[in-house]
Amino acid sequence: MTTRRIIIRAVFFSLAIACSAALYVYLQGQSSATETIPATASTDSLHRAAARDSARAAFVGLLQHTYSIDTLDADSSRLVADTAYRARPRDGHVGGRKVSISVCGVDSRLNERVEHADANHVITVWLDSGVVDIISIPRDTPCDAGFARNSNLNNLANVRARMGRDEYLREVTKIAGLDTIEYYIELGFSQARGLLELIGFRDNAEATLKVLRSRKAFASGDFQRCFNQGQFIRQAMLNHFGKLDGITGGFLVKAGLYLVTSNLTSDIVENIRQTLADHGFPKNRETVSVCIMPEYYAKMSVFNFGDSLVMGGLVNKINRQADHMGIDRRSGDSAMALFHSRIHGLIAKAIFDSAKAPVRVIANLRRCYEQRVWWQIADKSERSRVRAALAGLLAHAYLRVGKPAEAADVRNIAEFEEQMLVPQNGFGAN
Repeated sequence: MTTRRIIIRAVFFSLAIACSAALYVYLQGQSSATETIPATASTDSLHRAAARDSARAAFVGLLQHTYSIDTLDADSSRLVADTAYRARPRDGHVGGRKVSISVCGVDSRLNERVEHADANHVITVWLDSGVVDIISIPRDTPCDAGFARNSNLNNLANVRARMGRDEYLREVTKIAGLDTIEYYIELGFSQARGLLELIGFRDNAEATLKVLRSRKAFASGDFQRCFNQGQFIRQAMLNHFGKLDGITGGFLVKAGLYLVTSNLTSDIVENIRQTLADHGFPKNRETVSVCIMPEYYAKMSVFNFGDSLVMGGLVNKINRQADHMGIDRRSGDSAMALFHSRIHGLIAKAIFDSAKAPVRVIANLRRCYEQRVWWQIADKSERSRVRAALAGLLAHAYLRVGKPAEAADVRNIAEFEEQMLVPQNGFGAN
């Protein structure tokens, strides 16, 4: 047998093993992550390992609390906490150093790269004053998106879709009346669901997203919707800021950044957190403001998104509106069934292509991996299997085309989520 044939057979044998392993993980759901300390470990390394494990356990403790939504007894007439809120910029001048972060909820179909800016917010942290302003911008805000001059398609949502992130950020900077926006966070539907589970909405992330994405249930439509989202961010900052402190908070920040697309780093977030903490943040509820830009002069309804009765009432209100409009609630089940079918089809095709066409595997899986599509799957075991299958196939394909850094990034995301965000070895949320 020639050397060439020996090499070819060896390559195909290794590929067969890799593909079989990927298929086995996908079908059987067998995955484990263990870490051992060598018998020769020094005392310092043992202390570091113990400190790390303690911090990990504390991090997991943050995930134990679940925000329940009571949809049975909620009275929609008692939902509004404040009807006098004018969504205007903060009264009085705030100056000094600042950091602005764009938070964009992108609407992108499974495995598609076109991203409409469906939710638009800018968080400005005034570092010398210790206050935060949230600017919420409706998706249909008129902008030049490259369509004909009189087209109603010229809006902010389409700027992101047609012109990309940089042009979108320039447009948002102008609308918000800022000089610069230094950082961005982008997340799609799956990533948003993952973040909600991270902060406690594990058992009702879908219902919470329904509330935050709804506009037709409110008289002011998208204005109330984007204001609701801004208020949700505000209330989360006020209620959970203390959880970001220390090593445990570092885990929480790391988990959040793993779930989204951002140019923020853990160090940058920690610097911002420490600066706010040095100013006693949050001193009171007015420390964080929400306004709508372009300025909206109507009074807005303020809901307490931490109240289970309020959330339940909003869910009921949205469902009644759907019934009134003739929308079949079961359509969501059909969409999810189609989603499952497409995901499993993509994985099966990638397994078939893995041996001979790693470039095709990357083309077919990279986008859905960026979207963190597995977070749409409610069943935790199936979610874990899909995550492991996508990570194994995509990382292997990256190695085949000579991109070890990309392969490592894929594996790091999957391993971190398995260790921290799902039940495993006594750790993780229920």
